[in-house]
Amino acid sequence: MMGGGGTEAQLMVKRARVEDLARRVCRELYELTDGHPHKWRRIVGGDLGHRAVLFAVGRGWLEVDSEGIRIGLTEEGRQEVRKTLS
Repeated sequence: MMGGGGTEAQLMVKRARVEDLARRVCRELYELTDGHPHKWRRIVGGDLGHRAVLFAVGRGWLEVDSEGIRIGLTEEGRQEVRKTLS
């Protein structure tokens, strides 16, 4: 058991949920921007949504504006979404 964070299996499930949500955020942003990268939209969501955005930024799928208020799909993020469309 890991200190305060739950078991390793629980952490893996939590990470999978965050990754799934990150992919859904990218897909939704793709649809809102007609698949164009670097078009900004406001961030909406709670703690899990914030973690999902951070996950997607870490993967290079999203970028966050300098104020941390809006997100934009990167070219890499656009390509990642397109994989699920074909």
